[in-house]
Amino acid sequence: MKKLLLFVFLISGFIFQACEEDEEVCQSYAYSPIVDAQSPDTLELNIAEYVQVAYTLENTCGDINFLQIDSLGDDTLSFQVRAIYEGCDCNEILLTDTISYFYTPLDAGRKYLKFVSPDSSFFYDTLFVVDPEG
Repeated sequence: MKKLLLFVFLISGFIFQACEEDEEVCQSYAYSPIVDAQSPDTLELNIAEYVQVAYTLENTCGDINFLQIDSLGDDTLSFQVRAIYEGCDCNEILLTDTISYFYTPLDAGRKYLKFVSPDSSFFYDTLFVVDPEG
């Protein structure tokens, strides 16, 4: 009986220890630095144009999760790139990639596109939206 009790105790200890070990989680999210943006200088009202946003990824496991765009009033849009990093075996090299945003101005005037990086640095691009009918 003592041997059986000792055996059960040892087995339960191994099971408990195996459950205690955390598996390595190789998934994370982070905002990526925006390094460049290309957009037309002048747009026509209600005509969509592409804005190209170039950003860097920290390693080969990174990919874009989404492009976050926030309105900062009537004339400014703020852009941030959110990346996802999946995988444990990644090459630590900086990669640059681009994403396109289809922008349709709904009113004429000067518009500002603010491109934000995780360190709170940013740069602006200025667009002029013209109304061909007026």
